[in-house]
Amino acid sequence: MRFSITISLVGVLFFASMASAAPAWNLNDVAYLFPLPEKNETASSLLSPTDQDLLPKSLYLKFPLLADTALPVKETKEEFYGELRVVAVRIDPCAPLTLDSYDCDHQVRMVFQAVKTDDSGKNYTTADAGIHVFYRLTQIQMNLLLKQLWDLKLLGLKQNPKVDTTLVPLGVHPAFSNSTYRDQFSNQLKSILLRYCSPENIVQITMARLMAASMDWWGFNGLKKVNDRWVDIKIPRLKNATSEEFFNTSSSVDAIMGFPNQVLGSSIKATNAKHTDLKLKDDFFSRDNPNSKNKAKNLSDVLSDNAGNETARIKQFQDGLTLIHQIENPNLNNPLTMDCVHCHIAEATRYFMTSTEPGLNLNDATDRFKNPNPSLYNLSNHTVVTESTKALRAFGYWRNFPAVSRRVINDAAETAEFLNKR
Repeated sequence: MRFSITISLVGVLFFASMASAAPAWNLNDVAYLFPLPEKNETASSLLSPTDQDLLPKSLYLKFPLLADTALPVKETKEEFYGELRVVAVRIDPCAPLTLDSYDCDHQVRMVFQAVKTDDSGKNYTTADAGIHVFYRLTQIQMNLLLKQLWDLKLLGLKQNPKVDTTLVPLGVHPAFSNSTYRDQFSNQLKSILLRYCSPENIVQITMARLMAASMDWWGFNGLKKVNDRWVDIKIPRLKNATSEEFFNTSSSVDAIMGFPNQVLGSSIKATNAKHTDLKLKDDFFSRDNPNSKNKAKNLSDVLSDNAGNETARIKQFQDGLTLIHQIENPNLNNPLTMDCVHCHIAEATRYFMTSTEPGLNLNDATDRFKNPNPSLYNLSNHTVVTESTKALRAFGYWRNFPAVSRRVINDAAETAEFLNKR
């Protein structure tokens, strides 16, 4: 959620140039997805936890092993730590600081995943687990960061061919498709990030852990810094719970499992999915959106298979679609009001519902996020998360496939619009 406040940015020329020039902030200017290393590269092309101590091992070791039973060969925590790389970065100049405050929390968020070669030893892939590290900047630091990212954007527009993010869907940054510029862009972007991200300004760390070799069981938890002490995060909507788990019993056929080079298609079918029974506050959505007519409170209600006849089931799914819209809408929810599981399973649940109920009205726009500027932002999503019940990554990679959730896309549009209006 963006707040209507004025931010005093350093450098009048910075915003003067924005006001008079055609370029504008876009999705890929505030959310950066790095490509996995190519065959002739090493994982050192990506930032690691030890680069300027971005993720100190002492903090990492406070968490359980991220993929405890999911790997064919067991790895120690230390070995897994050595494989972690920054695959994605998000910039948020005005994240909500508290539920009761309209003050901005200036954040850079880095997504770490284990990057390794596949069974062939030739191609890179990722483990389906990750760590999300939040770095808090001062207002001056955020202003300087934005100025340098803007200059990097303008430099891309001077390339031949130019790197233009206008109307480009959120995904691997288009600069990486320019063979003569990609290395320069990558090095400059990493250098800029290292100026503002350090162990001293880490304020929160969350993790998604793959807990079973069947790839159907995930766990979520996190730590935040309070008065220089690291304490467990109480997950929103779960009262005092500090961890959350998700079981997916979908029997969908996974085309990628048998054909690693095949793009996911309509052959994937989901016949059943059950989610954890979340204890939610009854007034949650009525408080945040009093005009909503949605009766669904959580997605496990929607997918409980107790609706009865076909008409009742479609109605139940329709309520679920509205709930997904609410989850994905940054004007209705934010990380302080939404639990981990619901954010991560929204795409998979939509795919499950649309695959099993062709009568679902996808044109129902109740509570759906509205594109703030269709001439600038392309909110379409063509990544793997839209066609699988098992790809739960919000921003990063599922195996070697880019994975971006609609919630992250919508957040990026809100951030870009926030910057373009100031």
